[in-house]
Amino acid sequence: MRFLTTLFRNLWRHRAVERDLDEEVRAHVELLVDEYRATGMEDAAARRAARLELGGTEQVKDAVRDVRRGIWLEHFWQDLRYALRTFRRSPGFAATAVVSLAVGIAAATGLFSIVNAALLHPFPFADINRIVTLGMIDKGAPRGLSVTARQLVALQHSDLFDGAFALDTWEMTLTGEDLPEVVRTQYFSANGLNVLGVPPLLGRVFNEADGPAGAQPQRVVVLTYRFWQRHFGGRPEAVGQTVHLNREPYTVIGVLPRQYFYTGPEILVPLDLTFDPNFAWSVQARLKRGVNPRMAEERLQLLFDQFAKEAPQRFPKDVRPLVRTLVETRRAAGFVPTLLLIFAASLLLLLLACANVSILLLARGTSRAHEFAVRAAIGASRGRLMRQLLVESLLLAFSGAALGVAAGYWALPALLRRLPANSVPVGNLMAVPVNVPVLLFSAGLAMASALICGLSPAWSFSRPRLMATARTTAGVESRRAHHLLLAAQIALTVLLLVGTGAAVRVLIGLYRTSLGYDPHDVIVATINLPENTYREWDGRATFYERLRDRMTEVPQVESVALATYSGIPPQSGERSVVEVPGRDTPGDEAPIVQRISADYFSTMKIPLIRGRVWSDSESGGTPHVAVVNQTMARAWWPDESAIGRRVRMPDYVKPPNPFRLAAPGSDGWFEIVGVVGDTPNVGLHEPPAPSIYVPYTLMLSDSLNVILRTSPDPLAMTRSIREAVGTVDPHQPVSVYRAEGVLASAGWSRERFVTLLLLGFAMFALMLAVVGLYSVVSYAVSCRFKEFGIRMSLGAGRGRIVNAAVQPAVLAIVAGLVAGLALSVGLNKIVAQWSIGNLNDPIVLVAVSLVLFVAAMMSAAIPANRAASIQPVDALRID
Repeated sequence: MRFLTTLFRNLWRHRAVERDLDEEVRAHVELLVDEYRATGMEDAAARRAARLELGGTEQVKDAVRDVRRGIWLEHFWQDLRYALRTFRRSPGFAATAVVSLAVGIAAATGLFSIVNAALLHPFPFADINRIVTLGMIDKGAPRGLSVTARQLVALQHSDLFDGAFALDTWEMTLTGEDLPEVVRTQYFSANGLNVLGVPPLLGRVFNEADGPAGAQPQRVVVLTYRFWQRHFGGRPEAVGQTVHLNREPYTVIGVLPRQYFYTGPEILVPLDLTFDPNFAWSVQARLKRGVNPRMAEERLQLLFDQFAKEAPQRFPKDVRPLVRTLVETRRAAGFVPTLLLIFAASLLLLLLACANVSILLLARGTSRAHEFAVRAAIGASRGRLMRQLLVESLLLAFSGAALGVAAGYWALPALLRRLPANSVPVGNLMAVPVNVPVLLFSAGLAMASALICGLSPAWSFSRPRLMATARTTAGVESRRAHHLLLAAQIALTVLLLVGTGAAVRVLIGLYRTSLGYDPHDVIVATINLPENTYREWDGRATFYERLRDRMTEVPQVESVALATYSGIPPQSGERSVVEVPGRDTPGDEAPIVQRISADYFSTMKIPLIRGRVWSDSESGGTPHVAVVNQTMARAWWPDESAIGRRVRMPDYVKPPNPFRLAAPGSDGWFEIVGVVGDTPNVGLHEPPAPSIYVPYTLMLSDSLNVILRTSPDPLAMTRSIREAVGTVDPHQPVSVYRAEGVLASAGWSRERFVTLLLLGFAMFALMLAVVGLYSVVSYAVSCRFKEFGIRMSLGAGRGRIVNAAVQPAVLAIVAGLVAGLALSVGLNKIVAQWSIGNLNDPIVLVAVSLVLFVAAMMSAAIPANRAASIQPVDALRID
């Protein structure tokens, strides 16, 4: 306590402390004077002897201050005030340095916010490392796991878990407003939210009575914060009110806090845990304390063996359990490499900004050489000078960090809105773009930036041997430091530009991919049937046919087709077993099966290569007919025609799940009647896979996509389409979107976002390189001003002067280019795994080298021309 009191007094009552110090020194001098007087000295001689013995009052005061508590804070405050005064005298330099660091820190902070939300702290649940998802390993490959209600009960009674729950995701229809609305819904077994540890903001969450296994669940619903705000205006009276979902009344029992399910589902309802073995769901659990995933896998094997005996169709022979935490599952997602790549690029940009500021500080140090010499002459130590220079760097860095965090707070939501849909799960980052971990990261970046950009200048200008004169300060070693930093900056800029160029090449390649169909002027209307509606094949088929007929009557609709999946490649179809009598199936993967109506090919403008397309009368009749793409025809029947061949698909005898209805009398046999052109059905990055098209009526799903080729302004017809669906079923919701949006989302949206972001980074990096080179050449010219004047007075021409001014910088540029190209080639294998493109592409390497070299030479031309314009008389007058 006494220490804190003294520290507070030294810092905040500085004037009083200094007055006390003056009085103490004066009193001590008077005591010495009295002692010398007592020996018989005159007053003047006694005072002189006292001063000599004391060694000087100011030196004594400095010695006392050096041992005073909190003196380092006092020095820091003095250095900070001096740095502010210095920057006020050089506003252009300060603004350039702060903005450079601000952009770098803003980019790194913004990307760290996404990394933090998506990977480091992706879930708000308590003890998140104990929450696991259960899967299986079949033939060495991980697979999803679905369990029945009885199997879930067995897992809940295991001594491995504090709780296990089933979950499912689908959509419900909200009615009672102007038009039916599709609401994304998360189904939980009744204990799910309690196992996750989700507390209610209002009301309560589910309990066991809301959804007991084997019984119908209660019609209750828990609202997410978003749904509550949007539909109830945040009113507490929402709890207890009734909403109509799937044409049934549901009672609102609770509202969740904002951080839970901020994206994704809008409402939560209890899962119907029927004991029907045809129904199965995904399962998650909370491990008991002391149990890790590997232990759980070993001890679950006996339970899985029992499940395999009960349901061999879901649990193949020799299947092994797979237990992974939710965080582990998230970090293994496909978006992670790309996200880490962009984050690494942002850190590289910050490193370039630090190098640029370091170059600016070194160049600015030339004009302060006299100041450093004077301070060293009056007793400033090397450490004291280094502290002053580092404080200046720290002030620049924290100013840049503050500006960067503010920019991130306002700009990050705009960046997140431009993220491709469902590409990166960012939780509630839209609501809270800057939180405590992000602020701590920004502070750490500021400290690191201050050290990186300030250490070299502080070390250079604090050396005593550099304090003699300005000429010595501007010596060869200082210029060498400039050129080394410039070469490093050029090398890192090359790496960033090459990565950007590779990404641009990949994006251009995707844009040029042959689609095999025409996505322009096409819209898709998605129909998701509410639960427990149209459960018989006849009723569902009639509803879909009425829907198609009604859509053809909508004005400006040219043609209509139906598809079970989106129908817009590459999001079309699913892999399914296809058997050919008397031969093995070629390839390692099953073909892609697409269930469509006969007019799908004409609507999508997919060319018919050979044969024909089935007619409406053949859609549900026997024998069943099918059409294959060119890839399947070549791969499966390389030496013969595919037309007339017969294949069998077992799924069309018995549907794989209860949400699909097989046509009456379906035997699974199909005769191929035509071959159509290829479409990119597995992505624009990959060649087309074998695909077979079959009539959608043979397997009616509870989800259907109506594909319409329309007028040049398709989205203007959205209301007409909704009204047309309403005339068939007024309670049926519909979602309408453009085919080009589906194509972009599935084909190149991620690559386009990454490329645009890297382009922004690359442009700023190139600007930093130009500014850094300009500073280096200007610094060299200022150092050699007198030399150039003498040379010109002795007859040197403009060309020789320009060459002498830029030659060292050109050598640094060439060295940086070579190092950057070598670095790019060396990192190609690592970066190629992150789907950015080929860094060894000679076109990219040559283009980057030319662009950077031309930009560098243009920036060096201005100070070099100034050097050639020196008047010898003016140069010789310089001391």
